[in-house]
Amino acid sequence: MSATLIELIRKSMATMWSCETPSVTADLARVPARMLTAARSLHVDAATAAVSEAFAVAGIRSILLRGPSIERHLYGPGEVRSYVDADLLVEPGTFARGEQVLAEHGFTHYRIQRSADRPAWSRTWSRSDGGTVDLHRTLVGVGVEDEEVWMTLGEHVQPVDVARGRLDGLDPAATALVVALHAAQHGRHIRKPLDDLARALEQIPDDAWQDAAALAERLAATPAFAAGLRLLPAGTDLAMRLDLQETATAEVILRASTAPPMALGFEWLARTPGPRRKLVLIAGKLVPHREFMPAWSPLARGGRLGLALAYAWRPFWLLWHSAPGLRAWLAARRRASR
Repeated sequence: MSATLIELIRKSMATMWSCETPSVTADLARVPARMLTAARSLHVDAATAAVSEAFAVAGIRSILLRGPSIERHLYGPGEVRSYVDADLLVEPGTFARGEQVLAEHGFTHYRIQRSADRPAWSRTWSRSDGGTVDLHRTLVGVGVEDEEVWMTLGEHVQPVDVARGRLDGLDPAATALVVALHAAQHGRHIRKPLDDLARALEQIPDDAWQDAAALAERLAATPAFAAGLRLLPAGTDLAMRLDLQETATAEVILRASTAPPMALGFEWLARTPGPRRKLVLIAGKLVPHREFMPAWSPLARGGRLGLALAYAWRPFWLLWHSAPGLRAWLAARRRASR
């Protein structure tokens, strides 16, 4: 792969995370899509291997949840799965140290799509060269403590070669679980998780799916697991064969249906105990951290004036989306209570 292409990929990924307008867009448009996807994945792989090596030196164990761990189970020779970050689950008790290691290696915490009402299942760290790590405490959709997640998935690791390193990835059963949960997290309108799910349904045998269902039960993740499967007709058939019930929480229902803005916020507000914590959550929605704003609105990328205008617009945006969000949340609550 040419040095010029590698440099274009590095610049494109760096500008993507910095919210600047990429100066290399015209050049990248001339690169074949397949080559561009492969180059981006290789760039991410190199950063993933370097981070995993740094974690190992610091005594931090990690498990690669997606990326190459999924690719080796679901994609054949010559096929490429696109990804732009590394999803790493770290051993409980080492999360803070892991973030310290990332900071020591030039990463900064990036608040893209993070606000006061989002459960802290992971935190995103990015670097100026485009390297990005999603550092996980747990997975969306599970209902047990972080320690149980680590212990359970740790029983289902398989080595996977990534760039110049060998990491702990997941076996077929745990991969099936992660793929179904990822689909349930993002719903019907995000293509890549559904593509992964479709491949998994075709290529992972029923006995591994049975093991995945057992893992979901151990992790109190059966509702999300079943909801993810039912996003596709083949998954609905599999859910019936696995005898998975159609019970789900309001949050699972909202995620799987790709709910409108604010619907999940109403659910988290309802589940937040005490008036003081509810007020803190509401304040965080009205006035999010300034690092969040560029990811939320292009206005906030226009210097101080743009940031001020984005903050001024924020209450009106919330008011505009509150009615459809409230309706979706109430409907999900009714479904969950049946």
